[in-house]
Order: sequence, then structure tokens, then C-alpha cells
Amino acid sequence: MRDVQVSLRNQLTEEKTDLAMREACQTFQCGERGIGPGAIVIGMAGDGDLEPGALLAILMSIGFPSGGWAATDWNAVAKALGKTGTEMPGGIYRVGLPRSDLHVQLGDIELKPTFALGSWVAFAPMGEQAMVMGDLVLTEDEIEPVMKSLLENGLQITALHNHLFNARPATFYMHIGGMGNAVNMANAIHGALVLSKTPFTSPPPPARAS
Repeated sequence: MRDVQVSLRNQLTEEKTDLAMREACQTFQCGERGIGPGAIVIGMAGDGDLEPGALLAILMSIGFPSGGWAATDWNAVAKALGKTGTEMPGGIYRVGLPRSDLHVQLGDIELKPTFALGSWVAFAPMGEQAMVMGDLVLTEDEIEPVMKSLLENGLQITALHNHLFNARPATFYMHIGGMGNAVNMANAIHGALVLSKTPFTSPPPPARAS
């Protein structure tokens, strides 16, 4: 009987997820490209492509029934990812990974890591599994190894673009997504990000003026 209940819950979850994605795609005018699994969209932000963060926000606002679902062990997810995050409304677990190692200049302005260089990933419980979405800030030479590792470990690349013209060094934004075991996906993301110079520790606070 339990197996039947779990199967029905998963089926309802898949149907509601599909409906949410269809509604989101209509809202953001995805067109024929849609947001199918494994789709890779190369372009500028704001060109009509559905942003993973926007879809995550839509899913949070729609909400999913949580009764009877197995609770996700976020501590295990944090350990696998290599950094702790924050549990947000709707059961979302979000981890910020700002690129504090980068010193990016846009003209005479040095960009703050938390302003324009903020990588992040967020996990949402989905029945017996979880959904993950994120936006990874990468330098040009980091793109290929990180992308290769993510794809080899079952995650999807949904977009790759840049936000800033004439920034030095150039930075790119890789949107990722996936569905499966939350700890396994966290391990996969960690394994990809260690191929970049993304820090997993928070930067020290700025020194106070004496």
C-alpha cells in the first residue's frame, strides 16, 4: 500500500511540475526552444530565455504538497557540497558561493562578489527526490571543465551567457539544473566546482580602520 501511495505522490508531483514549467514557459515566452531537459541556451540575459532562478521562484510560489514526503537532510547536502546554506520559505535550501577570489573591473569600478559575482545553488524537495537549480559564475577557462564534469554526473546546463560587457577578466554565468538525490547532486556540483577556483569558505570581514 505504501508503494502505491508513494507512486501516486510522485505521479502528482511530476504532473504538477510539468504544469508549472509549461505555465512558466508561457509567461517567459520560451518559444519552440522551451525548457526541455538538457537544453543548452547560449545568449544574453533578458533575451526571453527562462532563467532557472525565475522558474525556482515560480515553483516556490505555486508550492508543492509536503504531507508524507521524506524530509531532506540539509546537513548532509551541505557536507556534500562543501558549504552550508539557508533554509528558505517553501522548504528551499539555498547556498551562496560568491566569487570572492575574483577581482573584476568594469571600467574604474571593482565589482563586489555579492553584487555581480554571486554563484548560488538551491535545492527543493520533490517527493522522494529533489530539484536543484543554480547559477555559477565562471571565468572563460573554467567553463569547459566545469561543464564536462556536471554533464558527466547527470546534471543539466540550461544556459550559458554573460551579464557584463567589457569586464576584465571576463565572467560567464552557467545556469544548471537537475532532479534526483539531493546529496548525490550536491556531490556532483562540488566535484565540478573544485575544477574552478570557486571558494567554499566565506571571505574574512574587512579590516576596521584604526
